[in-house]
Amino acid sequence: MANFLKSSYLLAKNIKTTGAFTETSTFVANEITKYVSSDQPQVIIEVGAGNGNVTKVILKKMHVNSKLFSFELNTFFCENMREQIKDERLVIINDNAENFDKELVQEKVDIIISTLPFTIFPIKSSHIILDKFKLRLDKNGRFSQVYYSLFFLKEIKKFFSKNKIKLRLNIPLAFVIHSSN
Repeated sequence: MANFLKSSYLLAKNIKTTGAFTETSTFVANEITKYVSSDQPQVIIEVGAGNGNVTKVILKKMHVNSKLFSFELNTFFCENMREQIKDERLVIINDNAENFDKELVQEKVDIIISTLPFTIFPIKSSHIILDKFKLRLDKNGRFSQVYYSLFFLKEIKKFFSKNKIKLRLNIPLAFVIHSSN
């Protein structure tokens, strides 16, 4: 319980980087991980991992030979994930999402799952990250992102031609957009 309270406090305190004041709901976590497959190995990037509630769903769904690279800027959240989640398929990286491409050896990735608060980022930063996502995704890759409004959809469409929108229960209600080219 103390960990949950500290987590909620840190989410709210750092709203400009977390974009949230509660953890992602199970409904959103299940939707955003829709394209994670247990049938074949995948390289998966997660940005904005927080305390790892979406990370745990990804790990549960993914193939035994898949690899998950989870990026989180907040040191407390990274340390908490390292203590709570023991899985050799997971690499936790305490760094800014803009640097994700510098940390990876793989040329292409199959899935990028993001809870980054793009709507409160400077537009230039958002475009840099989205451009890197697009360049790193495999030709059949998917980019799945959670939003609390559809305000940023026009920006997503500048980078990804196919976008499916799903509304899921969360506090507040959340949209999950699955994008590809």
